[in-house]
Amino acid sequence: MSNNLLRLTSWNLLNGRSLVHGQADRKVLETAMRNFFDEFQPDVLGIQEVDDAQQRSGDFNQSEFIAELMGAEYWRYTPTLFGTPGESWSDKGEDSQEASYGIGLISRIEVKKWHMKKLHKAPFGLPLAIPTEKGIRLRYIPDEPRVVLAAELIDGTIIATTHLSFVPGFNILQLKAASKWLKSLRSNSRIVLMGDFNLPWGLAEKFSPFQSLTTAKSYPSWSPKVQLIECIGSKDISGSEIKHKQGQISDHLPISVVIQ
Repeated sequence: MSNNLLRLTSWNLLNGRSLVHGQADRKVLETAMRNFFDEFQPDVLGIQEVDDAQQRSGDFNQSEFIAELMGAEYWRYTPTLFGTPGESWSDKGEDSQEASYGIGLISRIEVKKWHMKKLHKAPFGLPLAIPTEKGIRLRYIPDEPRVVLAAELIDGTIIATTHLSFVPGFNILQLKAASKWLKSLRSNSRIVLMGDFNLPWGLAEKFSPFQSLTTAKSYPSWSPKVQLIECIGSKDISGSEIKHKQGQISDHLPISVVIQ
């Protein structure tokens, strides 16, 4: 953080999957992140749909790897499920080395305390359009466990990230629960919540006590039509949104904001 400005980014990484050949590995992720950091240097980065020890993405902790690329000393990865999304998974892990998937929060600024809250997931899923070798097919996808991860910075500012349900209505309930919990951590703190809310049309601002700090359309990344990734914050926060170009990975664009 320099000149009293705080630079924030949220990005659903789709486990670092390349838009060109659909594969994910360490080299693909490193190239994409270095190119992004050449464009924008966040002080705090919130990431969703990130892997740890997943064969599909190269068997490494993506959050830790990105923290190293950022030169960030403070980071946390919180698994939301164990196993592989779309295949076999559980919300309980028996081995710390087990493959998992979740969200991460990475900070160049000193974090004096970390907080985490589990959110109730939807009891059912929805049929979603899934790309396959034979084209787009509808496939029933059960909802996944959801959490919100928060970092309390050295100045008392609370920065959090989450990935809410794709089931309409339940994502609003999760947003309300996350917002209430964040406000309970420190009543006089500035709060910023960023992530993939799966809430288009500015609904996050309507159903939370926070104001929208970003408005950019983020999905799909190759031709953005809808705002799913967002940054919302306390009413007293003022910020300037940063627009990003298409990246080499993920079906989502990153969103960024610089706040006072």
